[in-house]
Amino acid sequence: MDNINADKFLELLNSGIEKVENYVVNGELNLGLIIQATTFQLTINKVDFINDVKAENSNFGNKLIFTNCTFHSKFKIEKSYFFSLDFKESLFRQPFLLLSSKFITCSIQNATFNAAANIEDVTADHISLFDLGKQNILIANPHFTEMMVFSLKEKGEIFIGPEGYKPKYELDPFIKILKIGCGDNFNYSIVIKKITILVLKIDGFNESGKILLSDISAENVIIENFVNNGYVVANNISSKSNSQMLAVQNSNLGRFEIYNINFEQFDTVNIIDSYIADVVSSNIKWCKSNALTKVSGNDHLNSRESFRQLKNIMIKTNNKPDELRFFGYEMRAYHNELKKSKGRRDEKFILWTNYYSNQYGLSWMLPLIELLLINLLLYTVIKINLHQTHFNPNLIINDVVGYLEFMNPIHKTSEVFFENKSAIAELFDIVDRLIGGFLLFQFLRAFRRLVRK
Repeated sequence: MDNINADKFLELLNSGIEKVENYVVNGELNLGLIIQATTFQLTINKVDFINDVKAENSNFGNKLIFTNCTFHSKFKIEKSYFFSLDFKESLFRQPFLLLSSKFITCSIQNATFNAAANIEDVTADHISLFDLGKQNILIANPHFTEMMVFSLKEKGEIFIGPEGYKPKYELDPFIKILKIGCGDNFNYSIVIKKITILVLKIDGFNESGKILLSDISAENVIIENFVNNGYVVANNISSKSNSQMLAVQNSNLGRFEIYNINFEQFDTVNIIDSYIADVVSSNIKWCKSNALTKVSGNDHLNSRESFRQLKNIMIKTNNKPDELRFFGYEMRAYHNELKKSKGRRDEKFILWTNYYSNQYGLSWMLPLIELLLINLLLYTVIKINLHQTHFNPNLIINDVVGYLEFMNPIHKTSEVFFENKSAIAELFDIVDRLIGGFLLFQFLRAFRRLVRK
């Protein structure tokens, strides 16, 4: 590799050459002095920079690529604009700083940072981090249209949030689309705090890495083809809109911990072909059934499986009210599933009667109302059949008492209707005893749902 001072190297970069390689550069290099290249792309390959490399208040409208480079001193870009800045298989022995700058695209791939690596108050249309080594990276106050983090096999940490070198930023941090691709062997720790994300996507195999999401606003969370053997925590995920969506598809969430989340604010919760039974939860307000079935539509088998797993999560946390609620949703989905199948009329009848009598043990008001109305109807029919229709204001109390006695499935007919008898009256009396006994049982079962063991 040839030695060259920074001024001569800058002249070489401004000569219109497309690729510069195999140099050792001595002296401080100011990237802001690079004249717009005649070619769209300028590649710097296998170059050692002994002193600082910097750019401040600069504007570079072409694509600048560093490959296989070693930076022995500080690399710093501040208050500058770069159309495209890429780093591939490069080593940074001293701090790497991108501060208060704007990039259309910025990519860091197979890079190693031996000192601080800070990306602060940066605006970018697309930024990507691939195959990084063991280091800590701070991304403070980002304003990204799209960010991709992929295939981080070493043990390092990326922090994304509002903290940074400035006491206060002008704009709140946001990332429109954040994609976390765990690849085949993810071991990194990614911490995301106090930031707005429109779309968060997670996929791949998390072998032993950590993903911590805390105090973020997310409109759409998509977990697809994801297997979690590591540690994932979501705490206080909220939304600024009324159209939040959560999708979990072809995934095994493993020990996925969720805290302080109101899933009722999610307009759609779509769980398809996924295992979620090992999820750990606390202080969660769970979603209604209509949110869980909005996307899957008529896929009642998938809905039933989702409700079953959610029910088992409630059982593990001893959450009796939500356990019963998801059990009811599960049975309703099973009922809808049976409607589309042939045969199995016995199960259809059982589910139909349980749904319309107490909604699978969830509603005590429904059997009570049905009991009152059906008894009133049959009581009136029997009274008419026995010609006990003469109205007498003095007998109103007697009729009310008789009606209440008639509600008792083991009532004595002679005490309710005196000694009058007829075959039709006895038939309706038997029907009332059967229906009344069943509805009374359904009422008691639903009424004691929260305390029975």
